Amino acid sequence: MALSRQPPDVAGSKEQVVTRATKAKRAVFLDRDGVLVVPEIRNGRGFAPRSIGAFSIYPSAAESLLRLKAAGYLLVVVTNQPD
Repeated sequence: MALSRQPPDVAGSKEQVVTRATKAKRAVFLDRDGVLVVPEIRNGRGFAPRSIGAFSIYPSAAESLLRLKAAGYLLVVVTNQPD
């Protein structure tokens, strides 16, 4: 199957790797710290919690995630930990 912006002759080429096996699903990408997890505030800035004791999830996170999932979204949690 060729993508709509590809010329028709590309669809049958052996280099073609794009297929549409299933209907595309909508996704929401959620940052862990500051969106799902309450950040630690140090020097007026938010950081990832340094210990399990400092780790807490926002009270409304579970309900919000359930609502997104019920609306048909795939949920993906991402994070980067530079410190």
